[in-house]
Amino acid sequence: MKRNSFKNLTNIGYLFLHFNEISFLYNRTFQFLSKLILLHLSDNKLESNEAETFHGLDSIEEIILAGNRIKTIDSMAFNFLTTLRLLGLEYNQLVNISKSTFKNLTLLDILNLNINKIEYIHPDVFEELISLRELYIEMNYFKSMDLKLFRNLTNLESLFLSANKLSFINETIFLGLNKLKRLYISYNLLTNLNEIMFTGLFNLEDLILDNNQISFVEENSFKDLKQLKSLSLRSNLLNILSAEIFENNTDLISLDLGFNKFKEIDIKYLINLQNLILDSNQLSNFTINITTIIYLNLCGNPLVYLNYSFFESNGMIPSIATLDISFCQIESIDKDAFKIYKNLEGLDMYGNPLTFLNDSIFDGLNKLRYVRLNSTVENITKLKELNQLITFSN
Repeated sequence: MKRNSFKNLTNIGYLFLHFNEISFLYNRTFQFLSKLILLHLSDNKLESNEAETFHGLDSIEEIILAGNRIKTIDSMAFNFLTTLRLLGLEYNQLVNISKSTFKNLTLLDILNLNINKIEYIHPDVFEELISLRELYIEMNYFKSMDLKLFRNLTNLESLFLSANKLSFINETIFLGLNKLKRLYISYNLLTNLNEIMFTGLFNLEDLILDNNQISFVEENSFKDLKQLKSLSLRSNLLNILSAEIFENNTDLISLDLGFNKFKEIDIKYLINLQNLILDSNQLSNFTINITTIIYLNLCGNPLVYLNYSFFESNGMIPSIATLDISFCQIESIDKDAFKIYKNLEGLDMYGNPLTFLNDSIFDGLNKLRYVRLNSTVENITKLKELNQLITFSN
């Protein structure tokens, strides 16, 4: 691309140069584009950004450099882009980010560093990003992060750290992120959660910790997370959680504890829970003492037998609309097992060694519209004839 390629385009506001073969940009390539708002350079073959590559972009708000081959960024490359609000550097080959890379970007709202090869970030690199709301640094090679890394990001609402190699997170690294709503740390190597790790995250709504190696959660780990709506601890090594762990999380709506080693679970404090996922644990018995559950997934647990009182505890019956009890080694189901679940709309019983179901098992379930069942059930034809509003599948 020639130095003066845009000399006569001084009034353009948006420039799309993605999916080309651009491998190099001269310093001041865009010097005449003082009114440019968006520059889209993704999916080219750029390997570096020089000190004055973007010189002259006095009004720029978005620069997208995703999907290039960028290995190095001059520490001055973005320093004069004081109007920048979005910077996309995902899908590149960055290894290190220098201290001054984001200096002066006080209006930056979104920074995406996903899918690079970053092993280390200087603890002061985000120091001036005081307006940042979303930070993406997933799928990199971090093993640890300095406890001061996020200290000035007081407006941060979303932080994505998944798919790194974090085996330890400093106890106070999130301290001061009072506006944080979403925190994703899945697919790392964490082994435990301590009671200080999430201290002060009073506005956190989504906490995703699946696919780690967590085997222990301290009782007060979630004590400050009173606004928490969604929590995933899926695919870890947990076999016990005390009920008191969730004592302050009464607004929780969705809880995913699938693919752990639970033999029992007590969620009595989660009085607003709607979605409960417990698939692939070791539950042989299950009772529930809250009425708000709408979606319940028990797939892959050794339940063996279901009767009338199986999901009932202390006379409290959940308002289940979708129930998954597939692959639960169930050999027999009592004819009245589901009769109290008047809101049931979907029922998955596939993959169980059932050979027969009572002809009246679905009587009174007027909202039931979908049933997944093995074709080997002897009276499946009869069940279909008696329940023509239900779609059966296998």
